Amino acid sequence: MRHWIYSALLCSSLLACQVSDGNYQTAFNSPRPLNNAQFHAQSSRDLMGLMQSYHAPLLQRDPALIQLKYQAMAEDPFSFYRATAFVFYNDLKNENAMKAGVNVPLQGDFHLENMGTYRTSQGTFAYDLNDFDEAVTGPNSWDLARMAVSIHLAGEDVGIKGQDRQALIRHFFQRYLAHLQQIQRQPGVLTQPLDERFLSEKPAEQVQQARERFDRVEWLADMTRAGRFKYGEKLRPLDPNALQTVQGALATYAQGRREGPAFFGLKDAASRIAGKGSLGRYRFVTLIEGPSASDKDDLILEIKEAATPSASYAGVRGSSDEGQRIAQAYQRFLPQADPYLGSTRIGKLPAYVRELLPKETVNLEKVNQISEYEAFLDSVALIIARAHARGGQTSALLQKTPALLPDLGQFADRYYEQVLSDYQTFRKQGR
Repeated sequence: MRHWIYSALLCSSLLACQVSDGNYQTAFNSPRPLNNAQFHAQSSRDLMGLMQSYHAPLLQRDPALIQLKYQAMAEDPFSFYRATAFVFYNDLKNENAMKAGVNVPLQGDFHLENMGTYRTSQGTFAYDLNDFDEAVTGPNSWDLARMAVSIHLAGEDVGIKGQDRQALIRHFFQRYLAHLQQIQRQPGVLTQPLDERFLSEKPAEQVQQARERFDRVEWLADMTRAGRFKYGEKLRPLDPNALQTVQGALATYAQGRREGPAFFGLKDAASRIAGKGSLGRYRFVTLIEGPSASDKDDLILEIKEAATPSASYAGVRGSSDEGQRIAQAYQRFLPQADPYLGSTRIGKLPAYVRELLPKETVNLEKVNQISEYEAFLDSVALIIARAHARGGQTSALLQKTPALLPDLGQFADRYYEQVLSDYQTFRKQGR
């Protein structure tokens, strides 16, 4: 298996990089000047008005959480970008070239920090997509474009120059095509969890660390004491009304499970503060009795509100049950996915359930050499090529995507500039 992943070797020169095992040649191999033109948003575009409208119902719930989100967004342009997928899709609806891809299952918020390790249903560890709140069906160009902009932003954070970032984006696109070719030849890889056999050095190290570090007893000891959650910045106690709501959500979820009511005995619950884009949404953790009365095999299940995907701003219709949409996306994209995935409701709001476990992610601050970034992006390209190939249209992706790449590269350059401008506007007006 390792052979086919690396049969198309990493290109020795980014600026001359081409797909070596196919006939694909991109039309944008020459460096493009940055800072020459911003993304052409609508003249009526009102960034702060859009943000205020999006956050208005969440501000009514808990203004302090939205202030926490705004503080996180103000850290740097990449943080701002990660927290504002709805702005990206609101702008994307005016970009006709971005609608020309092949309709496939999308991760929906594909950027460099939405991947990490997960524990498979077989007890092994793999590295893959790890956030499906925004998962939809749409043009493959949307995932590629969102990732390309994130390469600009994350690369700039570690001092990679503009032309080198452009070259990294080209490398990512070309590796995406190369991996699609290999998937077409050997579709069996779609059923394999991605471990060290398939991954480049950085994500492979995370899989190894996850395997070596995970111990359920230690994990429970980190999170709980004497059958109760440890409160702090990330975990907060619930008032009686919220606890009753969580009990109802857990009961609804458990109704469809084969384990039986005793398995889902609730020992404690708390509110969890995590993420960037989802800050302000209801997010609870529950300590579950599990298969025996022993504290050593307790489970921590997260119950998280499921919102309408941000791609709705670009015209994608929402689901009749957003919780089911997200749970099904986990199961579709991840081989041997979490066996506790499911959906429920938090009061009247849709929600999904998953087991909460520690995860390992690539530290982007330590990926600051061109060669390291190239290798990492090879795994990133493999991950999204597999995701898109699950739509059963690999041939169409290979036929249509090469012609889109020049526009995707140009869009990434322009929208990167727009994010920088939006970030400055937010810093001046949004705090």
